[in-house]
Amino acid sequence: MLAAGPACADSGVWVIQGASNRVYIAGSIHLLRPGNDALPSALQRAYADAERLVLELDLDDLDQMQVAGEMMRAGMRTDGKTLSASLSAAQAARLTRKSEELGLPIALLDGFEPWLASLMLTSVSLIKQGYSAESGVDQQLASRARADRKSVTGLETPAQQFAAFDRLNASAQLHLLTMTLDELDKGGAELSAIEQAWRSGNTEKMARALGDEMADFPELEAALLTNRNRMWLPAIRAMQSGSDDVLVVVGAAHLLGDSGIIALLRASGQKPLPFPKP
Repeated sequence: MLAAGPACADSGVWVIQGASNRVYIAGSIHLLRPGNDALPSALQRAYADAERLVLELDLDDLDQMQVAGEMMRAGMRTDGKTLSASLSAAQAARLTRKSEELGLPIALLDGFEPWLASLMLTSVSLIKQGYSAESGVDQQLASRARADRKSVTGLETPAQQFAAFDRLNASAQLHLLTMTLDELDKGGAELSAIEQAWRSGNTEKMARALGDEMADFPELEAALLTNRNRMWLPAIRAMQSGSDDVLVVVGAAHLLGDSGIIALLRASGQKPLPFPKP
């Protein structure tokens, strides 16, 4: 569920200068494998310099049970129909086959809107491949910030994230589900390529690895990336007026392309610079 475009920073970290501070902006991989979760050196240096950490969500103040409840309330079907009934016969069979492979009861997925079924399939697949949110960039940095007594805040709430998905029309949600099933068929090869590109700071390679599935469906790209980038931009700009150095970490796809955060900052008159490798 990522979209791509050129935005080159050899280290994968950008920096914009405030009046008396720096704002670092880095792309995240939300889930990584334990044992293969070392953070790139440039990201670690940016974290060390920052007094504040800003993530997509405030992981320092997150009730997982409450988040799960909000997700279910947003994503459960209320039209009396099953998910399978809203698909073609071929797609319904494909969904059933993939859910069985992952050990997910189709009866469970049938109660979901397509977007929530997509998230559930992706999440379970990644867990089965050994990926963990606890090893992901966001959780690692949030845990480190708690230990270092650094401020942790979020750019949005879980409810806002779920609403972005839930506002998608039926066509966009079904496209998202098809994309998810296509990605699951590819196994872990695509994700490994994205992770490798992220670790090397090669955003052009990451763009190629992410492909152009979402670019073929502008409404999906707008809802999940572009609109959120624009919503976050004023908050990021406001950080330049503070005295603390800030590290902003968002999903890597949010930094890429003509509507990515780096391009939006440039369009607003800012000059984000690549944070050099050591």
